[in-house]
Amino acid sequence: MGRWGAMDPVRAMQERAADIAHDMQRRVKSPRWEAEQRGEFRSFPDQPEPVHPRSELPEPQRSRNLSQSQFHPLHMTAQGIMDTHQGLAGDRLMVGESGAKRPETHEEFWSRKTQEHEDTGYAHVIRRQGYDMTRPISLRDPRKPGHIETERPEILGGHHRLAQMVVEQPNRLLPVRQFGSTQEAKERLGRKY
Repeated sequence: MGRWGAMDPVRAMQERAADIAHDMQRRVKSPRWEAEQRGEFRSFPDQPEPVHPRSELPEPQRSRNLSQSQFHPLHMTAQGIMDTHQGLAGDRLMVGESGAKRPETHEEFWSRKTQEHEDTGYAHVIRRQGYDMTRPISLRDPRKPGHIETERPEILGGHHRLAQMVVEQPNRLLPVRQFGSTQEAKERLGRKY
């Protein structure tokens, strides 16, 4: 018992728990670990060499960055979403000069979404109250079946809110969720999709 034990029973209990944990850690350590700590790198015949789980994967998957391949961000900045994703292809209008029709460009699409959000009157809600963090921006997961190859992953829902946030607070972190389709986003998030 340390010097605080006589004065503080809680502190004495904490010290005792720390001592027990330290003893347990010492007992659990393998002979290989102890030899490595002492600087003796030798093999033990009764213990197989450790195999890293990625070394059993096919070559293309071994070098893949786990942070990019297996995990989704939970938050992204408004400008970051707009820079790395594109609006839903089915939501792009056909525009044209002199009779030739073409889909909207990235800039035209976001300009229209910002104007539509201003026209509906909802833009003032974001200005006054800030962004509702319970309403994530829905993004398409490119690894899910049915994904159509596009130049950038698509934004499934939240276009107007995102366009307004890029104008108001482009570096603000917004919640994002990944879905395989617009239908999946609607089913999971309901009206908040």
